[in-house]
Amino acid sequence: MSTMMDDQPFSRRHNLTTEEPGITVRYEAPRSLRYALAALGRRGGLSDSDLLEVLTQVLLVAPQGNWSPSYIEQEVNQLLYDAPWPSVYDCAESLYLRLKRLHEREWTDPPAHEWFEAELNVYFRREGIGWQMESGHIEFRGPKPLEDDIAEATRRLDETARATSSRELEESRKDLSRRPEPDVTGAIQHALAAVECLVRDLAGDPKATLGDLIKRNPGLFPKPLDEAIHKLWGFASEFARHIREGRTPSLGEAVLVVGLASSVIAYLLERETADRGN
Repeated sequence: MSTMMDDQPFSRRHNLTTEEPGITVRYEAPRSLRYALAALGRRGGLSDSDLLEVLTQVLLVAPQGNWSPSYIEQEVNQLLYDAPWPSVYDCAESLYLRLKRLHEREWTDPPAHEWFEAELNVYFRREGIGWQMESGHIEFRGPKPLEDDIAEATRRLDETARATSSRELEESRKDLSRRPEPDVTGAIQHALAAVECLVRDLAGDPKATLGDLIKRNPGLFPKPLDEAIHKLWGFASEFARHIREGRTPSLGEAVLVVGLASSVIAYLLERETADRGN
């Protein structure tokens, strides 16, 4: 499709990308992002009439009824500019689905929805926006080391058929991704549940808590890291499992716990692989 099949821009053809900025945007949708969504939809092959139909359905507002091309374009842009910030990301997911149907109907090459997702993620990273699209769903995006740790832990869990631990880790990411407010307690709970489930399997003790497992299996972690992991479990119990009024953990604390849990999982599975090789 000609609107989408433009050559890569100069900067990407010559690999002249600048250093990726830190995340500065999380619980908002800048005006520039709202414009970018419409622009990417058009480049992906959607007409302004398609865009208007998607947006009015997502935002549950009636179109104004003036069907001149210039007015429709103006209305599309205004709908995005006026939408509450969480709804802007809802619109992004719906545009992905419409482009997927376009690909199924007209067989775009590359697939229109995959192109849209890739370009949107490039935009998110370039603008320091703390979200990313994965298979059409907008999800939490943390600092690159966190994303790498989660990806590595998930890969190893899947390779070793630890489906329950993998699912718990994925749930922790989903809790961080909730809009308009993340479920920080849920993220902590699921992250530590992923570790606890894995350690139960490694220790052959399906009912013990993580704290008891660390005490009963002193060889699980090198000292003094075993004490640090035990305190991490205690933190999760205090702030997530037995939360008290006025003691809600912050997003930063939840991100830290999810990252640490991912690193612990990767470490345990790497050591398991090494032990089997000896």
